[in-house]
Amino acid sequence: MNAPTRSVYERLHRAIELLANVGIIAVAVLGSAVLVRQLMSAQSPASLRTSTERRAVEAPRPPAPAVGSSLSVPGVGFDGADQTLVMALSTQCHFCSDSAPFYKRLAEATARTPARTKLVAVLPQPRDPALSFLKELGVGVADVVQAPPSAVGARGTPTLILVNRAGVVLRTWIGQLAPEKETEVLTAVSAASTKGAS
Repeated sequence: MNAPTRSVYERLHRAIELLANVGIIAVAVLGSAVLVRQLMSAQSPASLRTSTERRAVEAPRPPAPAVGSSLSVPGVGFDGADQTLVMALSTQCHFCSDSAPFYKRLAEATARTPARTKLVAVLPQPRDPALSFLKELGVGVADVVQAPPSAVGARGTPTLILVNRAGVVLRTWIGQLAPEKETEVLTAVSAASTKGAS
């Protein structure tokens, strides 16, 4: 190979090598930018919220029955205990299933004082599948009623409604509860219901 041809070949080789390096750097920079953008969006304040906080921000919870209003549950009398905790649940509700350990503690707490507080579950599913669902969760209740949540004034599941023996709503809790709200419910069902019971 003569000198002029070799010189052209070397220049061409250097130009191709330079273009390849520039291409590699450009791809690396673009790939890094995409990766950084994905990581930043995954760590935004909105994505760091707990699932409960996200649900509260994304879809406001509908109101539950108002405190002081009267409640009736088809086929259930409230006069057998000082207060009744009505649990509007569904076998299709993953928040209900996720709350199973808490509902089990509730059932255990009320079983110790059945004259004080009883649990009643209201589910839209037929009684047998509803009973099987509650049994799988390890939740024992005094009664299971097949009715939509709207039958007890709830627009979604899970909803907990505490009523006195006259059926007057004392407290409500909506959704999968944070630990401090779970403690609030346990305290309410364990306390003597001199307030609000008639």
